[in-house]
Amino acid sequence: MRSDWYGTGVSQFDSVLSFWLRERKLGALIQQSRLTSGFCSPVQGSLVYAGSLSHQLSQPVEGAGFFVADLLGRSSPDLSSAMVFYMARSEYHYVHAPEDLTIVDCYEIESSLSITKAVTEKSPGIYAGKKRCVLVGVNADGVKVVLVLIGTRTFGDIVCPVKEGFDPDHPVSFKKGDILGYFVRGSTVVMMMGKPLAYNIKDLGKSVDALSSMGAWYEE
Repeated sequence: MRSDWYGTGVSQFDSVLSFWLRERKLGALIQQSRLTSGFCSPVQGSLVYAGSLSHQLSQPVEGAGFFVADLLGRSSPDLSSAMVFYMARSEYHYVHAPEDLTIVDCYEIESSLSITKAVTEKSPGIYAGKKRCVLVGVNADGVKVVLVLIGTRTFGDIVCPVKEGFDPDHPVSFKKGDILGYFVRGSTVVMMMGKPLAYNIKDLGKSVDALSSMGAWYEE
């Protein structure tokens, strides 16, 4: 556990839950991210997928797979690319806005995902009780950006304040780096966009820190 990132040791936390919900002093990083063009990583975690989306084939999440319509609970053919971040239990659990966003829709889905047969046979019920919080937004260029927070209801949860009393007639705006929500325990975040990914992500397969600059998602 990288508790040293927070200026204290694991023994200083009074419970595992308090360790999972620990905060970081990211004010300087947030300001730096806002001075940098492009988008930043919304979380601290491993970037396990970056590329185009197929609406007919399953896409990777935690070694399994999802269909875009299943993940979102609705068809969204206008989404063309995605990144998937896996957050281990020991990592920072807060989710930040990857760029300036206006959230125009927000909803929860509490059901298991349709996953690949191989994973089902290896680990039956692995996604039972999964909860998803879907944030649908548009960035400053008017491009659709969707973040899907995937957690477990078995021994964890997702806290996403924007969904409480959300009114589609009154969109909510976030600045780059603002906190969108957080997880209790390890989780997955899928970030999708209505533009093709313009380049190969150098950090694919590596751990990235929250608010790390990721460059331009698409060509202007």
